[in-house]
Amino acid sequence: MVSTHGCSFAQYADMYSQLNLKEMRYLGLRDVPGLLQKYSYVRGKLALDYGCGEGRSPAFLRSLGFSVDGVDISESMINLARQAVPESNFQVLHEGKIPAEDEHYDLVFCSWVLQEIDSKPKLVSVLTKIFRVLKKEGILVAVVASETLYNKD
Repeated sequence: MVSTHGCSFAQYADMYSQLNLKEMRYLGLRDVPGLLQKYSYVRGKLALDYGCGEGRSPAFLRSLGFSVDGVDISESMINLARQAVPESNFQVLHEGKIPAEDEHYDLVFCSWVLQEIDSKPKLVSVLTKIFRVLKKEGILVAVVASETLYNKD
C-alpha cells in the first residue's frame, strides 16, 4: 500500500476528502470549459476522470455535458464518488490498469494526480496507460501545481 508521511493512502485520501479546497478547485477547473470549447468538444462525449477522488471533478465534467467514468486507487474514494455522482461508473484501479478498451474515451481528465507520481519512469507508465484508452483525436487535460513541474530533465 502507498504511504504518505506515515499514514496509509486510504487515511490520506479520507483526510483529503474532508478538506475545504474551494479555491484550489476553482483555480484547477476555471479554464477547463474554455479549453474544451476551444478544441470543439461538445456535450455528450465520454470522459474518464483518472484519479477521480470523491467525485468532485466527475460532477464538474457531468455539468459540462460529459458522460463520465472514474478511476482511483482508493476504494474509499470510489465509494464516496459513487454516492456523490451515482449516474457515473467508478472503479478501483488495480495495478494501474485502466478497465477500458483501447481508444475508448474522448477526454481523459487528471486533476492534481500526476504531480503525486514520484519518478519519471512511473509517470511515463501512467501516461502510456492513459493514452491507450484515449481516442486518437481525444484530449488529455491534466491539472498540475506547476507548469514547470516535469521540465527538469
